[in-house]
Amino acid sequence: MQYVTPYYDKNGNVVSMRTGLGQIPELVRIDDELNVYHLAYVQSARAILEQWRRRRVESLHAGYPPGGTRASSDIVTCDLQNGSKRQITHRGKFFAPAISPDGQRIVAVRYTRERDCDLVIMDAESGKLIREIPNPDNDFLETPCWTDDGRLVYLRQHDNKLRMEILTVETGVAQVLTPYDTEYISSPVSRGKYVYYSSAYSGIDHIYALDMETGARYRVVTRRFGAYHPSVSTDGKKLLFADYRDENGYRIYEIDNDPSAWEKLEDVEIRTLYYFDPLVHQEQGKSVYEDADIPDRTFATEPYSPILHTLNFHSWILGGTDTEISLDLMSDDVLGTTHTQAGVYFNVNENVPGIRASIEYMQLPIVLGIELDSGGRTTVYSDSLDDEKDIEDNWREFSTTFGAHLPLNFSRGAWWSKIDVGSEISYVYAQEKDYFESYEMGNGTLVPVRYYGEIYHILQPSSRDIAPRWGHKLNASFTTTPFSQEAYSDFTGKLFSGRYKVYVPGFMKHHSLKLTAEYEKMYEGNYRFMREMLFPRGYDDHDHEDFYKGTVSYRFPISYNDFYLGRWLYLRSNTGGAFFDYGVAEDEETTTLYRSFGLETEFETVLFSNINLQINLGLRAAYRVEEEDVAFEVFLGGFDF
Repeated sequence: MQYVTPYYDKNGNVVSMRTGLGQIPELVRIDDELNVYHLAYVQSARAILEQWRRRRVESLHAGYPPGGTRASSDIVTCDLQNGSKRQITHRGKFFAPAISPDGQRIVAVRYTRERDCDLVIMDAESGKLIREIPNPDNDFLETPCWTDDGRLVYLRQHDNKLRMEILTVETGVAQVLTPYDTEYISSPVSRGKYVYYSSAYSGIDHIYALDMETGARYRVVTRRFGAYHPSVSTDGKKLLFADYRDENGYRIYEIDNDPSAWEKLEDVEIRTLYYFDPLVHQEQGKSVYEDADIPDRTFATEPYSPILHTLNFHSWILGGTDTEISLDLMSDDVLGTTHTQAGVYFNVNENVPGIRASIEYMQLPIVLGIELDSGGRTTVYSDSLDDEKDIEDNWREFSTTFGAHLPLNFSRGAWWSKIDVGSEISYVYAQEKDYFESYEMGNGTLVPVRYYGEIYHILQPSSRDIAPRWGHKLNASFTTTPFSQEAYSDFTGKLFSGRYKVYVPGFMKHHSLKLTAEYEKMYEGNYRFMREMLFPRGYDDHDHEDFYKGTVSYRFPISYNDFYLGRWLYLRSNTGGAFFDYGVAEDEETTTLYRSFGLETEFETVLFSNINLQINLGLRAAYRVEEEDVAFEVFLGGFDF
C-alpha cells in the first residue's frame, strides 16, 4: 500500500491518495496522530488532484453512452469533510484541474474533439466557462497551478522540450520562467514567491524551487530513490512530499521548509547516466538521427473504409458467464466501429460444446449484431408417464440470430454503472433428435424472440480482491415463439429467467460475500430453451417448470504464490470458498428440493507464458442434503461478475 499526491487541508491535516495491489484507490485524510480516515473512492492513483480549504477536485474519467467507445474526462469536486462528490462538467475533456486561492475558480487543461489544447477557467460551483486562454501553436500544456496572487503557472511542451511559464489571467500575457529544455519537470505548486516542483535534473527525481522574482533555482529535498508531488503549508513553514522508499512504493514525509538550507542549482552534482552513449560510439561517434540519414518520403493519403478493414484480430480471451465457458478470438477495426468475435464454448449446465461467431456494429446509438451458432443440446426431464423416470433428450442446433441493444454506460470514477436493454430474433434448425415424446416434434425449425435487460452498479475491485467489495446486479430475460407454428415454426416454447446479485465485504480484507436470488419458469410447449441459470452445485441439470434458487457464497484468498515452473506454468494465487445453494423446483403438484453446501478452492494459473493462457482451475466438494452424499467436481472459475 502506498500514498501519493499529498496535500494540506485547511486544518493542517494531510489529504492523500491511497492505493496499491490490495487497495481500491481512495482519498484519505491523515491527522496529527497518524489516524487515517476514508473520504471517497476515486478512479485511479493517476488522477491529478488539487485542493483549497475544504474542497478538492479531480479529473474523472467516464465512458460515454452507448457502449463506452468514446470517453469523457470531467471535473468532480469533493468535500473533504464528508467525502461527498459533485460533477460540475459533463462529456468534456478536462485534465489537471486546480482551484484558485479564493476558491471561486478552477483552471484546467482542455482538449477539444479537434485535438486542440488550451487552458480554461470555470466557476468552481457551477462549472460555467469564464475564460479561454488561447494556445495558437497547440503546444501540450500540463499541470497548471495558481499563485497566491491569482496568476497561473503551468508547463508547456514543444518539440519534446519543456518550459515553465507564468501567466497573468487579466491580460493574458505569459512570462517564461525556465527555457525550453529536456529536463523533465512535474507537479508544480506555488507558495509565496516560489514555485516548487519535481525534477530529475541531477539524475534522480528531487524537489526543487524556483524564485519567480529572480529566476534563481534551488534543490530543496534530496532522497535516495526520488521525491515527488510537493505541497507547502498555508504559512509556508512546512513542506510535504511523496518519497519513493523501497519495494513498498511511496510514503509521505513532512519537513521544515527553510529556504536558507536550500542548495543552489549551480552546486547540484549532475549524476545523470546517458545510456545512449555506447550506441552513439557504435555508430562511429555520430548520432543515428542526423537529418541527412533520415529518409524524406511523403506518403499518399487515401480514404479509409471501415468495411474493408472490418477484420483486425488482435487478441484472444478465455471468459464466460454463469452457465458457459468460452475461448474466443477478438477483432476490432481501428476506428472501433465494428467488433468481431469467434470461438468455441462449453455449456456447463447441459455439458455440451459449440462454436460461435458474431459481429457487432457500434457506430450508432443502438448496437446492431448478427451471430452464427452451432452446438449440441441436452435436456433432462421427468417422464410424463412416470415421475420417477428421467428422460434425456439430445440433439444439435444451428442458429442465426439478429439483435439490437442499447448499452448505456454511466460509469463514474471508481464505480462501474451500466444499463443494457435489447432484443434479438433467431432462426433455429434442430436436427439429430434421438428421443421425443408423442406430443413433441422431431427435427424442425424454430423462430424465437428474446427480450433482455441488465443493470448493475459495482465498486471496482483492487487487484487482490476476490470479487467487488460493494455492488449489485439485476438482469432478466424472456424468450418466446410469437409466430404462427404452422407458418413459421415447428416448435413453440417460452422461458423467463431473472436473477439478482448483491456483493458485500467479508469479515477480512479481500474477502467477499455474494448473495444471489434467481427464478426461472419454463412454459409448456414442445421445445425447451437452454437455461440461463446455473443449477445448484453438486447436481446435474434437470428441467422443471418453475425453479427458485438462493445462494450464499463466501470467498477468501489463501495464498499469493508467485510460483513458476519455467515458461510452462505460473501459479499466481490460490483462493478458497464456502457456499450454500438452496433450490426449489415445482412441476404441477410435485415439489423437488436441491440443497447443497460445501467448500471449494481455486488456483489462478497461467500456462505457456508466450501465449499467456490464463486458466482458473477449481476443485469443489458439495454435500447434497437430499441425497446425503458428497459430490466432487472440477470446474473452471474466474468469471464471477
